[in-house]
Amino acid sequence: MQANFFIIVVIVFGLILFVAEHFTRKKHEKNLAYAQSRGWRYHKQHPTLARAAVQVVGGGRRSNSFRMVFEGQSAGRPFLAGTARWTESSGSGKNRSSETHYRRVVLRPIELNVRDVRLVKEGFFNNLFNRDIKTEWEVFNEQWKVTAPDERFVHALLSPTMQEWLMRHSDLNLCLDSGWLAFYTNGQLAAEEVDSIVARSDGFLAQIPRFLWQDYGYPGGRR
Repeated sequence: MQANFFIIVVIVFGLILFVAEHFTRKKHEKNLAYAQSRGWRYHKQHPTLARAAVQVVGGGRRSNSFRMVFEGQSAGRPFLAGTARWTESSGSGKNRSSETHYRRVVLRPIELNVRDVRLVKEGFFNNLFNRDIKTEWEVFNEQWKVTAPDERFVHALLSPTMQEWLMRHSDLNLCLDSGWLAFYTNGQLAAEEVDSIVARSDGFLAQIPRFLWQDYGYPGGRR
């Protein structure tokens, strides 16, 4: 009886793996066709950027991956758009559990020498601790939590026009860190979402005051 049960479990598990592999393969084929139709490249996995993609969205260190990645150009600047994935564990022994997290991410190389500038949607706990950088626009402060080691850069970045732009696009989180601009939100990125989120990252870049490119630019940067 136990042997039959074990065989049934193995067969069911094998069928689940087969179906999952089938749908994953079809997904890759669809993504590749979409990328080729747009003149982009497609990567099933992008291991060299896995750590950076997970770190820039505030993820953990276990089982990092950057997958189903579209690579192309927009507004004269490269982009990589895909899904950052990582696993977090809690508890110990029999009470130990793991949870896998996904973020839709667009990464743009950026010639600004700044670290850990984060603009994220304001929430209850953010308001509770109230330790972020504030602007003179109270409504903006209620919608966005802004943190960074360099407050001077943040206040220069958040011009009135930039704040107005961010208020129109408050469904995404942003981070500027170590030469990357990241736009991200929860979930896994679908091919049909790439154009929209990349276009919005173009819009953000266009709002950055020119003097910041000069004052905070890497040596040899384009701006």
